[in-house]
Amino acid sequence: MQKYIPKLFFLLFFIAGLFVVQDYGCSWDEDQQMKHGKVSAKEICKQLNLDCPKLERDKNLPALQDYEQKYYGTFFQLVAIGIDTVLVRERFGEKILTRHYLGFLLFFIGVICFYRLLFTRFEGLLSLLGVIIYATLPRIFAHSFFNPKDTIFLSFFVISLYALSRFLNSRDHKNVLFMAFSSALMLNARILGLVLFLAVIASLILYKKTIKRNLKWTLLYIGETFLCLVVIWPLLWENTFTNLLDTFTLFSKYPWEGELLYWGNYISSSEIPWHYIPSWILITTPLFFLMLMLLGIALMVFQILKNYKLWFESYTVTLDGIVLGVTLGPLIAIIIFDSVVYGGWRHLFFIHAGLVYALIFCVKFLQSKYPKLKRPLLLSLGIAIIWNVVQLVRLHPQQHLYFNPLITESLQEFEQDYWGVSTKLGMEKLMEIIPQDKSSSVFAYDFPAWCNFKILNPKAEKLEFVWEQEKGDYFIDNFRRKEHIDAFLNKTGLYSDPVYVIYSQGSPVVGIFKL
Repeated sequence: MQKYIPKLFFLLFFIAGLFVVQDYGCSWDEDQQMKHGKVSAKEICKQLNLDCPKLERDKNLPALQDYEQKYYGTFFQLVAIGIDTVLVRERFGEKILTRHYLGFLLFFIGVICFYRLLFTRFEGLLSLLGVIIYATLPRIFAHSFFNPKDTIFLSFFVISLYALSRFLNSRDHKNVLFMAFSSALMLNARILGLVLFLAVIASLILYKKTIKRNLKWTLLYIGETFLCLVVIWPLLWENTFTNLLDTFTLFSKYPWEGELLYWGNYISSSEIPWHYIPSWILITTPLFFLMLMLLGIALMVFQILKNYKLWFESYTVTLDGIVLGVTLGPLIAIIIFDSVVYGGWRHLFFIHAGLVYALIFCVKFLQSKYPKLKRPLLLSLGIAIIWNVVQLVRLHPQQHLYFNPLITESLQEFEQDYWGVSTKLGMEKLMEIIPQDKSSSVFAYDFPAWCNFKILNPKAEKLEFVWEQEKGDYFIDNFRRKEHIDAFLNKTGLYSDPVYVIYSQGSPVVGIFKL
């Protein structure tokens, strides 16, 4: 019976995801990422002499080598474009929905791989509890639908980590090829995947101290990863090494400038304090989970140092070391090299897997060390998981705005709906407010509002979106900028006549105002 419980969880989780996928709005980056994919698709058609009339007629699509943002990996978008083509999806909203379904499907595959990774290291019950925590962390769950970059990378990262665990248990060509292909997908999603790529190389060379024997596996892995990466990344079809180096150079310190609301103050993206990422993890992770994660990391460090003679000898010690390294390493590197990060800790979502792994390591260690704690610890963890799922349901579909009890009023402390996803809820509410026999127009400052308006077409027949304030009957905003927050709180300017305000955990996230 016990072996069917994980399968039941996966089935229920998958069905739940399919059931709610249409509830999430369009985010800032989705339209731009879609364009990246189209530019790459156009290049594929050119290189393979395929007939792609729609792409060829689109004058907004430059040649790939001339495209300013050519360095983004586009495999995920290319798959989505293929699905849109096969299903003849023409409307913008349909195409966004394709990417939301595809994003969740990839996340679901990552969930299964994470469970199998845990299962090779811990016993069945702990593996199940760990994967439930991994899959239902509020912010991560919501981002799995609409985030076109960070959760895509997280999923490929986890799949690659699982592939490595398979190879450490069984060194054969099938597992090397699995590692190589998953690593290529991971590197295409984010060049930051080099962290795990290098860890894999180190483990391939040193594992079991048979360096000469392992050298062939290492060279095979590097060669197959490189080959797979070139095949799935049209940018590398020409000037391969130059474009690869330029990609790494660009994204190692991405040139983004802007202001961030952080602990009640606006800071420049070029002056982000070292505690920016740790703080975001601190305030957006359920507290009981957070406590076990931090204790687990400390215990992992202690155990790995204690068992240094078993490095690259024992499977468990080796896997623990790799997971700890690829979790703490990027966090430390960002602090040391003062890398540009913004929008919370989304750029490091991929360390979520390592944090949950540390949590389960902590529970396992405490159970072994203090047997009397086993039942109360599992009971506490079970209650925490149930409460977390309750929050997931209660906040739906705004789980990406979750803050733990450390933050009680977030509007003037931290960025709210940076992605603009909640404007979909605002547009839907506005259509309810507008009388059935009347047509109206809505004005907004930011792109996500337009994006979510387009999602609702053709349902929004009586609503028109305008970019000119004087032409609008209503104004919708997600309070992203300081002056907008101040104007809303003081009810001045465009914010003087609120019609409806949508809240999340007591803080306003989207407002509709009469002009």
